[in-house]
Amino acid sequence: MKGEALLKEYLQAKGLPHPAEPVETGPFGDSPEMARELLALIVSGRKQATCWACLNEEPPEPGCLTVVTDWEGEAGAVIETVRARRMRFSDVTWELARKEGEDECFDTWRGGHIRFFTEEGRREGYEFSEEMEIIFEEFRMVWPEMK
Repeated sequence: MKGEALLKEYLQAKGLPHPAEPVETGPFGDSPEMARELLALIVSGRKQATCWACLNEEPPEPGCLTVVTDWEGEAGAVIETVRARRMRFSDVTWELARKEGEDECFDTWRGGHIRFFTEEGRREGYEFSEEMEIIFEEFRMVWPEMK
């Protein structure tokens, strides 16, 4: 199912109007494997947050919807922003990081994200630093409903 179809299914089931703003649709991560793993964590309820490099953008507002897909564009979940903020990478605590649901300890989370941001920075034209701004978003999966 494509993103627009999953979004429409959710909105109809809940009797909600289509948002005025376009709904972002796409995968998390930077590879087919990572996108599949992160989508599975979202659908399981384990992943309830994400972060990305802040490149002159504003954090999404609470209530903002996103359709998360696999790498090929197959939609798997609709998430709703609960809270999002700009912060320095160095200010992320384990309390926040563990909401991402990806790692069992803070050192592993930090190491993985430093590698991710360093590699992404090479591709996207920024340089990772502990003081760089990221956007940290907490969300809840709203569709499909948890059973």
